[in-house]
Amino acid sequence: MGMPVIRTWQAMGKLNPGEIVQLSSSHP
Repeated sequence: MGMPVIRTWQAMGKLNPGEIVQLSSSHP
């Protein structure tokens, strides 16, 4: 899973549920 990516997005302040789901699907 793309946990580091989600953490990076959180730091950037771009926490989008829909985009996170896409990232998780792209990073199995």
